[in-house]
Parts: sequence; structure tokens; C-alpha cells
Amino acid sequence: MKKTSVRGKKLKRLPGTRQRLQAVISGGRLYADKTPYIHSMVKNRGRRCLFLSGPGRFGKTLLLDTLNELFSGRRHLFENPWIGRETGYDFRPHPVIRLFMNYAVTGSPEQLENHII
Repeated sequence: MKKTSVRGKKLKRLPGTRQRLQAVISGGRLYADKTPYIHSMVKNRGRRCLFLSGPGRFGKTLLLDTLNELFSGRRHLFENPWIGRETGYDFRPHPVIRLFMNYAVTGSPEQLENHII
């Protein structure tokens, strides 16, 4: 039997794989607010590259979509998350480039370069 409540409170469903931030928020899914970490990453721009890793179902895709939405200036998605309530972040749009590497054939540096191009 599936547990749907704890102490009389209905549990929110977990986001699906590759779920978009807008779908999570509008669909009433469970959202672990990582915007304090994103704010720290944005403020500490001295680092030019970041490597994000973690096990499957750890929220990497949703984190990257959150960054995309933030840098695209979609303020309405951040009314409840920490960054929209606590920081005075200006939500100016910035260029965003997304590279999907799921289907990249990367047996050699040349193959990786061809895929990226």
C-alpha cells in the first residue's frame, strides 16, 4: 500500500526524471530549494567552470533547469524559493547556452568536438 500522508498531512509527489522547474512548481511537486547554493555560485564568479556530479535521481537536471530559468529572467517562478524572497536578485536575463550530451558519441576527443559543433 502506498503511503500518501504523514500525521494527517498529504505528501507531495517527487518530481519525475528530467522534470522542468515550471512543471515542478505548478504541479505541486516536492521541490528542494537549492537557490541558496545557486546564489552563492553566482556571487562567487571568480570560478569560471563548475563540475556538477552526483548519483542518478539526485537533481542535477532540475538544478540546471533552475539555473536556466533564473538566468532567463523568469522572476515569477522564484516568488517562493529563497532567492526570490531573501536576496533582492534582479532577474535580468542573461544569455544561456544548453548543451545536451545524453546522446553524444564520445569515444575520442574528435568525436566529442564534432558532437559539440
